[in-house]
Amino acid sequence: SLPPAKRSAVLGKAADYLQEHFEQVLQLLVAESGSSHLKANIELSGTIAAIREAATFPTRVHGKILPSNAPGKENRVYREPVGVVAVISPWNFPLLLSARSVAPALALGNTVVLKPASDTPLTGALVLAKAFETAGLAPGALNTVIGSGSEIGDHVVTHPTPSLVSFTGSTPVGQNVGKLAIAGERMKRVSLELGGNAPFVVLSDADLDQAVKAAALGKFLHQGQICMAINRIIVEDAVYDEFVERFAAQVKELKYGDAADPATLVGPIINDSQLAGLRGKIDTAREQG
Repeated sequence: SLPPAKRSAVLGKAADYLQEHFEQVLQLLVAESGSSHLKANIELSGTIAAIREAATFPTRVHGKILPSNAPGKENRVYREPVGVVAVISPWNFPLLLSARSVAPALALGNTVVLKPASDTPLTGALVLAKAFETAGLAPGALNTVIGSGSEIGDHVVTHPTPSLVSFTGSTPVGQNVGKLAIAGERMKRVSLELGGNAPFVVLSDADLDQAVKAAALGKFLHQGQICMAINRIIVEDAVYDEFVERFAAQVKELKYGDAADPATLVGPIINDSQLAGLRGKIDTAREQG
């Protein structure tokens, strides 16, 4: 029920809160999600920018008057809030991938139930909730539910209250979310952003210095735990051997270890099951030559 200017003001104050507490939130991203300082800076800066962009949405949503084939009649299109939006966010970019769904939903007059990944409840939900609470968001407009997706995720999706479910995560889980959202008595809208499979292509006329640096960052930033991380490197024959040699040398120089060290690029894997999956991929790659 808030007018557009007041909704914009709340979002602006939430962004201000994160900017004012930049270093503390950055350290939380490092400690909770194993982010390097570089990745945490990218994520937090992107989060603030996303909320400020969402603060412009309340005045950018317009209805339409359309022609009608019935004499003396006009068709009016209204754009209204959908109601309650359920947001289920992942652990790899927990703050940004929560904020990019939560902020637009609030900006356009919806209320939100946010369920973060169980690996990152602080940076995936509670920091954002604190920012909006401090900004003066009405009590109950943003609700956080902390818990394991295997225990409560399906319930969040199938509960009759949310009109829309926003999910960011793996493709198999996203497929299940989509099925559950339309299977109940109330068919819900879904917004799914799922896993990627990104190729990195190096042609023979490429600047190999730049290509090697870009490939190393694109593969190893946040330990590769990013939906847009490079999955395959495709190199033209003429520069293949040189690229492989230089890429391997570049990777050997990457600093790994304690994510709290600002010089570290490669920190820890998020949990034991992800580590086991990575070891399996390494074994498979060696078996296949």
